[in-house]
Amino acid sequence: MALLSEQGDYLERSIQTDRRHAEVLPGLLDAILEEACATWPQIELIAVSIGPGSFTGLRVGLSFAKGLAVGIGCPIAPVDTLYALAEQFYRNQSIVREHSGRFSLCPLVPARKAEAFGQLYKADDKGIVIDEEPMLVDRAKAEELMGQGVMLFGEGGKLLWLSSEETSNFIGDFNASAMTIAQLGRKQWLLNPASLQPASSLEPRYLKEFTVTVKKQTL
Repeated sequence: MALLSEQGDYLERSIQTDRRHAEVLPGLLDAILEEACATWPQIELIAVSIGPGSFTGLRVGLSFAKGLAVGIGCPIAPVDTLYALAEQFYRNQSIVREHSGRFSLCPLVPARKAEAFGQLYKADDKGIVIDEEPMLVDRAKAEELMGQGVMLFGEGGKLLWLSSEETSNFIGDFNASAMTIAQLGRKQWLLNPASLQPASSLEPRYLKEFTVTVKKQTL
């Protein structure tokens, strides 16, 4: 979670937890606000990752953000998780300098069953642009992309058994920070505030249907 001021100063805090997101989020926000000597009513905008990602994580995070936005009466800016990951990766100038001209990026977010959510972006010295629609990536598709010179990165690659030690076209330990989400949400708000949807209409961007398993009963 991150808090971004009008002047660009920020605080960012994270916590590792297992299925207790709904319990820890309010306390984490309180701690950040206290450190910044700010209060809930002073929040002018909430930026939230809209997905794709895990069903539970997206539902809990978006529900908390929507409730907060409605309670405070401030707008909410949904930020695409894959775009945020690609933008943060691109900001690593050492990576950009290693490529001459235009090159391709593909962030990977964990999905299920040896698959990851991915999306292709074109990058050059001016920034990144979307090259293709989001897709499910399996091991074969990942190898195909790397063979084409695409740089893959993100925790989703671990589900595909990709290793940074085996190829220079994959970086595994890379996550989108809350600050990147905050900055992209604020940019969206400043450029076109009318484009923001009401909090009540926002839904997670799953990309993949729920899988429901029913346990058979023995009579």
